[in-house]
Amino acid sequence: MDITLNGLVIGETKLTDTKRYIKVLTDTLGTISVVVHGATSMKSKNLAPVRMFTYSSFILNQRKDSFTLKEGSVIKSFFALGSDPKKLALASYIASVAGYVSSEGEDMKALLSLTLNSLYALSESEKSTELIKAVFELKCAVVIGFSPALIACTHCSSDIAHGGYLFINDGEVVCEKCRDKIRPDEYEITFYLPASIVSAMRYIVYSDIKKIFSFTLPQNELEMLGEISEKYLQNHIETAFPALKVYKSL
Repeated sequence: MDITLNGLVIGETKLTDTKRYIKVLTDTLGTISVVVHGATSMKSKNLAPVRMFTYSSFILNQRKDSFTLKEGSVIKSFFALGSDPKKLALASYIASVAGYVSSEGEDMKALLSLTLNSLYALSESEKSTELIKAVFELKCAVVIGFSPALIACTHCSSDIAHGGYLFINDGEVVCEKCRDKIRPDEYEITFYLPASIVSAMRYIVYSDIKKIFSFTLPQNELEMLGEISEKYLQNHIETAFPALKVYKSL
């Protein structure tokens, strides 16, 4: 049976000189592995659609849970990110996270949209890599079901717009008064959130994915947001990514 779908290439594994698997993040089938025959010659019409960081329309032959590429066409390519080592490392990290948190056979529209918009911002905008990384990490946590509670203090319901404390493990945010009454367990990681960080995090968490990069922060606050977002996502998915180490080394 042949099916047509759109997807972003987020991984590849070479099997032989003429055969490989590509990992594709789709909106309706989640992440799938696709067998690609050929597509190594510069003359192949399927060379461009199966490159890393390429969003393509694919015609696939499906046999149960197995997919083989028949034809592809490029919708949007982010392949040029390879010319900038730091952007390439961040794109690889974003793709690695997306691949790790997605599942086959599940609706991944929000995750695909977030990944595409993050790569677009990285490729086409003047936004810093620090901002893009921080926003992607926090919004990714939201998309997979680990949104921090940023509306009000989770203990007394008072507004936290002027600042609060974030408990990384459960995503609770409490006001300063309640923080003094709580004794978190020894494994809890706590961050103080000044008003500007509360505002930025609220914007990321509650805004439409297409608008999440439309803000700025001073460098010191951006660094704070970056540390919080990274720790928050890492805590909830509990894995490390080699691409992140590469990014931080550049």
